[in-house]
Amino acid sequence: MRSMLYCPADNPSMMINASVYGADAVIYDLEDAVAEENKDQARILLKELLNSFDLEGTQVIVRINGLDTPWWEEDIKAVLTGKKSVSIRVPKSEEPERIAMLSRCLDSLELERGLQKGSTQLQLLIETPKGLEYAYQLAGASPRVSALGFGAEDYCRMTGIRRGGPLYALDYARSALVNAAAAYGLEFHDCVWGFLDDMEGLEAEAERSRALGAAGKSVIHPKQIKTVNRVFSPTDEEIAWAEQVLASAGGGVTSVNGRMVDAPVIAQAQRILDTARTYGT
Repeated sequence: MRSMLYCPADNPSMMINASVYGADAVIYDLEDAVAEENKDQARILLKELLNSFDLEGTQVIVRINGLDTPWWEEDIKAVLTGKKSVSIRVPKSEEPERIAMLSRCLDSLELERGLQKGSTQLQLLIETPKGLEYAYQLAGASPRVSALGFGAEDYCRMTGIRRGGPLYALDYARSALVNAAAAYGLEFHDCVWGFLDDMEGLEAEAERSRALGAAGKSVIHPKQIKTVNRVFSPTDEEIAWAEQVLASAGGGVTSVNGRMVDAPVIAQAQRILDTARTYGT
């Protein structure tokens, strides 16, 4: 996924309209965007939305409360309705054992509610130095894990990195997460850009993230979606190159425009074209 729009799960009007802005997915947030006193209300609203509104064509992700809080179990019970398939985004993921425990809880809920076993995917949000150190183990903690995500604000607070400073400051974290995700065939989704009036900064950070291997980026405002979708979509030049590579592929090693073409390059070209077809670019 290229773009994932966060939406607080205690704001009915925003929840209903979140799917119309062109993001590849909507993240309904039960965690940071919802005050403690509103947790129950948000859960009820989200359950009603999933049961009552036509969200066909919209990929729905729910960011539950952390596994160290008293709320996460009620969160997953509310959103596994069977009416709409959802992915679960797990904040502050640090311990593989907790992810395995969550997966077992989902096994039980899916069985109880007549859902296909394993159909609820997990996206693990890495937000701390400890989580980063365990990223490889987290990626392999359950077959349900489909993506790793990056939460930069807490990570920067804990490491002393200045958010919005030099773009290279987060290269290590992003590269480590890209590598951990790729080891299991997963996507890596980059962090939000919180400076809403700095669209040039958003584009620059998105381009750097893509260069490091990110598949997409979370966003916190609809005006950020168009930029993120464009940056994480193949360019016309990339598509033309990929088509040339596949047209030249006939076994063995060849070259296109002076570049050697072998099996890994062919696979990369196919991936570019698959992405272009998926998003209509």
